[in-house]
Amino acid sequence: MSRWLIFPAWFLALAATAAFWWWQGRPIAVPDAPSKIIPCVSFAPHRGSQSAMDPELIIPAAQIEEDLKLLSHHTRCVRTYGVGQGLDRVPEIAERFGIKVMLGAWLSPNDADNARQMEVALDLANRFPETVTALIVGNEVLLRGDLPEHKLVEHLRKARESVLMPVTYADVTDFWFRHRSLADDVDFVTIHILPYWDDDPVGVDETMARARTLWKEAREVFPNTPLFVGEAGWPSAGRMRGEALPSRVNQAQFVRELLELAKSENMDLNLIEAFDQPWKRVNEGTVGGYWGLFSESREEKWPLTGPVSNDPSWHVHLAWSVAIAAIPMALVLAFRRRIPSTGWLFLCLTSHAAACALVLAMLNVSQTSIDTADWVVGLARWSLAVVAFALTVTASVVSRASSPNTLTMMPALNLLEALKSGKFASLRGLAPALGLVWILTLFGAAVATLGLVFDARYRDFPVLVYLVPTIAFAVLVLCRRQNREADLREESLLAWILAAGGIAIVLLEGFVNHQAMAWAAVNFVLAGTVAYQKHSCRRARPL
Repeated sequence: MSRWLIFPAWFLALAATAAFWWWQGRPIAVPDAPSKIIPCVSFAPHRGSQSAMDPELIIPAAQIEEDLKLLSHHTRCVRTYGVGQGLDRVPEIAERFGIKVMLGAWLSPNDADNARQMEVALDLANRFPETVTALIVGNEVLLRGDLPEHKLVEHLRKARESVLMPVTYADVTDFWFRHRSLADDVDFVTIHILPYWDDDPVGVDETMARARTLWKEAREVFPNTPLFVGEAGWPSAGRMRGEALPSRVNQAQFVRELLELAKSENMDLNLIEAFDQPWKRVNEGTVGGYWGLFSESREEKWPLTGPVSNDPSWHVHLAWSVAIAAIPMALVLAFRRRIPSTGWLFLCLTSHAAACALVLAMLNVSQTSIDTADWVVGLARWSLAVVAFALTVTASVVSRASSPNTLTMMPALNLLEALKSGKFASLRGLAPALGLVWILTLFGAAVATLGLVFDARYRDFPVLVYLVPTIAFAVLVLCRRQNREADLREESLLAWILAAGGIAIVLLEGFVNHQAMAWAAVNFVLAGTVAYQKHSCRRARPL
């Protein structure tokens, strides 16, 4: 190939990469909020490894003060959920910043813990009557099944007898409708409107109609009791449910349109939540940690007016993609002197595409990982993708120097036999490495699919970390003649799991969930690659 043709091919790939990342980060028009001040926002000060589930944790007052000082520029009210872990300092600190507090007492199945929560909450309410505007006794206790109704009523009645400010209980509308008599024991009914978690989730464009319907239904059910929306929000990251897609733009759209709806319907409203809470990812998956209007690092995700970007750092991600893509291209130039123009164009485009996928995959790993185990699994998957791409590129580089038949994937049974005999280290060529990465890819994808079939609610679709190896091995198998006598029993078993799991995911998630459909497609391509590998006797040809 003439050297001057390298530059047009590289420029075309670079332009496509730049266009991709610009599209990811492009500013999207979203309706403005009616005000730059939020009526009220749920507040929890946890950061990093701090968890609301840690009974020994005491959050420093300085940390709470820092958060409330920041929030004082955006709201005049915060809602809390408990008074443990140092949160009993919230009313005192909030008073200094002119912030009102809807004070929460956390109720659980533990009677002793409930007694302590109530004692502290009642004391705070009476000590700070000008700051504590309401006492919220219990949050979704009935939804979780933590307490029966009669025990909840006992706590509500005790609170109403002990404080002067209004007392309420907070839960989703379904449980309020099932326990309508609770309205007699509260001063106002606090409902939660979280369309993302609905049994039949809808896209963000349809959420305002649903929110308006729930509000009106609650008004009809409780015509004589004031109504308050205690939680309403949308996640900025995580797995898709039905048509409900978490993203920064969708979160901004939901919040801004809800604030407008609240104004038009005269709706009292509290948004969930002030800051991303990493600890929630342990029980709720990735999505649980990304409901904040601010990130964990206390950076505002988007303003209440103006366009919004899903990836404000797209310039950085573009730079990483270009740098990663340059590595395989440099290797090819260094070790393979002659390459056809179409081959170089193909390499440029695939290298940049793979680099973009790897950068997205690493962003996904950082987004979904919370503890050491998560990082180990996430980085292992990402490394597998890198190695798969590197081996495929290496195969293309050495294809002229080696017999194409040596560039197949060694079957899992052969690898196992080599391990048992202690000869694995002495195996040469690409076949053992390709075979190992291939079987690990199939196994990892099969495990992820089984989890998504049998316990999907809080699990992400790991499309990004498996996209590169899936395509790389599919191309490699299509372009290489396979050994017809190879024993692929393990690969075939995993392929059957992937194919069946892909069908199940399509049926369970529905075609509207494009994340689920993408993962099902990964399953089908992997399964199809094994089937082709098993039965193919195509003539070898260079990549």
